[in-house]
Amino acid sequence: MSLSNLTIDGSGSLDIAFDAVAFQPLPEKPRHFITVLGDSYTSGEGTGVYYREADNGQSGNRNACHRSPLAWSWQASLADKPNDAIGAREATFDPTLDYHMVACSGAQTEHLLPSDGTRNAWDEPARGSFGELPQVEQGYLDENTTLVALSIGGNDARWSQIIRFCATNALEDCDEQVMPGDTLPLGIQVPLDIRGKVIPSIETVLNKIHERAPHAKIVLMGYPVLVSGPTGACPTTISLSGGELAFTTEMAHLFADEMRELTERLDDQYPVVFADPRPDFHNKGVCGSPEAINGIVQAKTPGEDQQALISQQSFHPNLLGALLYRAAYQRALAELAP
Repeated sequence: MSLSNLTIDGSGSLDIAFDAVAFQPLPEKPRHFITVLGDSYTSGEGTGVYYREADNGQSGNRNACHRSPLAWSWQASLADKPNDAIGAREATFDPTLDYHMVACSGAQTEHLLPSDGTRNAWDEPARGSFGELPQVEQGYLDENTTLVALSIGGNDARWSQIIRFCATNALEDCDEQVMPGDTLPLGIQVPLDIRGKVIPSIETVLNKIHERAPHAKIVLMGYPVLVSGPTGACPTTISLSGGELAFTTEMAHLFADEMRELTERLDDQYPVVFADPRPDFHNKGVCGSPEAINGIVQAKTPGEDQQALISQQSFHPNLLGALLYRAAYQRALAELAP
């Protein structure tokens, strides 16, 4: 074992000083080696409580990954100790568990690729977020890994940009409009992107995870329908017409169905399952009752871009939403059980 204050992540502006390091042998090899990857819907964005290093506004070292101790993977439990949350076991140094969560808000498929020349369907190579290494390169995937959980693809599908475009498009329903940078109306462009770009990119990510962690079971978490009712009926500044609400809902279901089909196809090669949160969030999205997804959030946390119009916590699961996600995850774990 050797230690160095030179790293290949970060911005190079901070000095790392070691005081004392102790190594304590475990009584035996942990039963569970769990790695959690992905984007904001896995990191815990929207819960309002984030680890300091993942919500850091320091100049030159800003980090807004927004990893939270209230994330669904932290609140879930495993079959050997069903009454103990994974997070509580990790916090008390349970010797049977090795858990690492490196999901980061804003992540796209390229942030989960290895630095070996692999590219996603947009021909984008691996890259990190906020000075961090690409997630699969952070050292937590190997032959010992027993479980990998992740959500990915929502940012590749441009959900936030699409919602923003639809909400600010005053001329006619957004599915008939061409979003800047596109060549086709959204009603044609979004399904093409999902089937032709996003799903193949997710497949590449899953295959690379399996290569790094060949003995791991994989849970691919989906996304809920964001808006549950007429936007004029709830206190949010977003405005969607009935047609736009129907369009965004249809696209959410299309995306989820395509993700499920992907995992069913890949399950012939390695154990992978789709965790579907849509039933749990039924009528509980923005404008639902109760709302399990934040509407527009104005107040920003220290690590966020302070010049942004709204907080990145907008349109993400709140505390109730994290619990609903946990329920979907628990079902997936039960499905993977021998």
